[in-house]
Amino acid sequence: MKKLFFLFVALFIAISANSQTTGKAGPKVTWTLSEDGKLTISGDGVMVKDEGYLGYKSFNLIDKINEVVIEEGVTAICEAAFQNCRNMTRVSIPKTITRVDRCAFLGCTNLDSISFPFYCVVKQLGEQVFANCKNLKSVELPRLLISIPIGCFTNCESLTCITIPDFCTTIDHAYDYQNGAFENCRSLEKINFGKGLTKIGGKAFRGCHSLRIIEFPIGINFISSLAFADCASLERLIIRGSMEIEEGAFGACPSLRWVTTFANPKNYKGLIYKENITLVMREAYIGSMYEYNQSTYSYKKIARCELVFFNDVTVMPNAYGKIEPDTCWTVSGKTIKLKVTPMDGYECTQLVLNKGVLPYVASGQRKKLTKNTKKAFIIPGNSFTMPNYDCTITGYFEPKK
Repeated sequence: MKKLFFLFVALFIAISANSQTTGKAGPKVTWTLSEDGKLTISGDGVMVKDEGYLGYKSFNLIDKINEVVIEEGVTAICEAAFQNCRNMTRVSIPKTITRVDRCAFLGCTNLDSISFPFYCVVKQLGEQVFANCKNLKSVELPRLLISIPIGCFTNCESLTCITIPDFCTTIDHAYDYQNGAFENCRSLEKINFGKGLTKIGGKAFRGCHSLRIIEFPIGINFISSLAFADCASLERLIIRGSMEIEEGAFGACPSLRWVTTFANPKNYKGLIYKENITLVMREAYIGSMYEYNQSTYSYKKIARCELVFFNDVTVMPNAYGKIEPDTCWTVSGKTIKLKVTPMDGYECTQLVLNKGVLPYVASGQRKKLTKNTKKAFIIPGNSFTMPNYDCTITGYFEPKK
């Protein structure tokens, strides 16, 4: 009888070891946590933060999660859905996701990468959605994202590069008690700004100590106070368009010495009172260098230099396909190759080159192109010769017949 009892206990332990823990994550969404630490979210509709849901976040289960797979059909990741899943290293997000709420991945300290599918329709993220993900190194944001909220990547200390999608118009402003979108991303070395971005809010990149050079595209017209404050290694700015820079936008940046501008710097309040700044200016001051004079509170011409003029290649964003040039700027006469990736069920019927940088048109609005018969032409194939001016490439995508 005693042997039978121990045999029953051993059998029960063996069965328990191979069993899966399950529960509900929403009205029509379930979760399953396997013995090897893989959490699978499946079903149809939204995840919900409410009593009776998200049982995997209990104290005896949450630290067992090392991978999250969200299956097709799930449409929303709820608030704090995976907050403090400290041992999770990777997550798979389906193209059916339309919303990610605040703090969804807050404090996932071992998450090393995040990627949204190319064709997902997420247009907004919640505040602090990836904050304190200290091991996060690689991020691919939703391509239709229209703004980046406060605290979105605060304290992501391992992030080295970020690309802002072309549809994104604003990096939100953080007030006194809030954290900036990328505040204290200490390893961030490069920012690729999207063509649609117009405003960079307060404290957005404060404390990003590894930034050395920042190039602002022509569309950005406003940088708020403290947006790039405390960036200890920042040495140079390249400003391609006319913009307003608030006082303190580059405060406590002791290494900042050079500013190359293609526009009149009269609105650069955030730079005008900084010592030891030298401007390299274009347009009315072609080839001239100016240094700020502390005694006269003005810029003094100090030298004349030769500039090599590069021209920009801009691509208009499109919801039905993607166009990628092999370079974003070059000298005239060079061959530019274009990689065209249509959305499933669509094809690219025409590529058009227009002179200059076309005004950005937000998602959902009708795209009206400037037709200049002398400076607009259809691109044969997927390559063209770079003209001696800035240009914009527009792709026309239509359903396959």
